[in-house]
Amino acid sequence: MGAFCLNGLLAPDRTPHPHYYEVQHVYQPLQFVREGDDIRVINRDSFTPLTDYNITCDTLRFGGETLLNVSAHLKCATPWAEAGFVVAREQFVLKPYSFPAQLEGTRAKVKNSDGNIIVTTENGSVTIDKTGALVSWLADGAEMLTAPLEPYFWKPVNDNQEAAGFEQRLGVWKNAAQQRIVKSIKTKETGEGVIVTAEMSLPLGADYTMTYTISGNGKIKVDADYRPTRDDIPVIPKFGVRLRLPADMMDISYYGRGPWENYPDRKRSAFIGQYRGPLSAYETEYLKPQDNGNRCDIRWFEISSATKKLRIDGCQPLCIRAWDYGEEDLPAARHPQDLPRGRFVNLNIDLNIHGVGGIDTWGRRTLPQYTIPGNEPHHYGFILSR
Repeated sequence: MGAFCLNGLLAPDRTPHPHYYEVQHVYQPLQFVREGDDIRVINRDSFTPLTDYNITCDTLRFGGETLLNVSAHLKCATPWAEAGFVVAREQFVLKPYSFPAQLEGTRAKVKNSDGNIIVTTENGSVTIDKTGALVSWLADGAEMLTAPLEPYFWKPVNDNQEAAGFEQRLGVWKNAAQQRIVKSIKTKETGEGVIVTAEMSLPLGADYTMTYTISGNGKIKVDADYRPTRDDIPVIPKFGVRLRLPADMMDISYYGRGPWENYPDRKRSAFIGQYRGPLSAYETEYLKPQDNGNRCDIRWFEISSATKKLRIDGCQPLCIRAWDYGEEDLPAARHPQDLPRGRFVNLNIDLNIHGVGGIDTWGRRTLPQYTIPGNEPHHYGFILSR
């Protein structure tokens, strides 16, 4: 069983893994149900009355979104927990977040140079090359990227997925973005900026369009549109893009689910809120290096150094992973210390990502509702700013 022998809900040093909190939430004895303006409490513990708990309600507001967090705390200490210990908790969205629909920008200038499209902004320039990738983003004389922003559909396996033959079944997606064929790249100048549209095809049988709207104030709106042309395409490991940033951009703040790692099929314990910390806390170090650290339902995300900051605003909820190593480094690493760190920050910005699975650990696949169908269209967008 390898790493499974000492890598369950707790790490070998007794640090809780993210799924520890998920199990705690699923097993909690109280259930909270919203009924209009009221919260109904259902007690599934036959031997502990509700009078043993203090139940609190906290209303939180972030950027127009209103959230209600409900918690049940022990009134008195027990042999297994101190007074005030949270036995059950739930979150309700009272007023949803208002996502930006479009970029509010100013006119920019565009030129074509050796097949590259260069858009000049007030404080720098943005370059799209002939592959449809955003290869350079100069701002105030500094380069924001260490590797291009481009389509990317692969994610490394986790232990559960390895046992379920994830790579053998879905490995055709590993190099699908690299094998894209660009059919055309068009530009259009508007009052909000320059629109660059790259129409491509993917080898699996799909049309794919990347659209960049670049404003004169230096903001960039990225839209990705996927249209399958076949009906036998396997599910997509992740739908989104990848880019790499300078290695000193190590401070992260975001508004989404947290504070611990969460995935589409393991996020009930991770509440929406504002969280901040170093990149090392955003990553999750499992005994055996594997895919990790995703956060779901992100509204906005910032990563910064002492001199640079990148902000990402989703036009809908996003999934974002950030590491100080690359996907290509994971397969060869047997332990976390084997990972070559510190060369760059690897950032994946996705509409969705394949769930972790785990109904069992010896072959069961992730439930279909937590996968991304390859034979259905997908579209998403986000805005980059400094």
